Amino acid sequence: MKLQVGTMFTLRSFGKIDSSYELMMADHLIAHQRAFTKPLRYDGIEEVFPDFILTDAPGPAVYVEVYGMPKREAYGARKRAKQAHYQQARLPVVEWDITSPLPILPRSDPSAGPGQELPPGIDDRDRFHRSELKSTS
Repeated sequence: MKLQVGTMFTLRSFGKIDSSYELMMADHLIAHQRAFTKPLRYDGIEEVFPDFILTDAPGPAVYVEVYGMPKREAYGARKRAKQAHYQQARLPVVEWDITSPLPILPRSDPSAGPGQELPPGIDDRDRFHRSELKSTS
């Protein structure tokens, strides 16, 4: 019998993280005391699948994209398609291309809490609130 072992990045609250760059962004969000959700594949977002969604921003939820594979042509095409979708749908988005410093985050709304509207298809169980957030650094 052969034993195979794998690893998976997670947040302290056990939210799945897909890459070390997403972990850096999650730490950045936590350090800035932002409330966010990490969509999972089963959440049913068809047009785009953001890495995170800020749930404490004034107005609609803010999508967060981490572009971590800048040298892959197919990834670049998907990045451009996502950017076009966000622009066409007029959705607020924070983007981080890993070749640049982490982005400045939009101001949070201190009154935003569990009741803020999430985009359709996002499961509320994956929401991280300020009271649960602790930096890993």
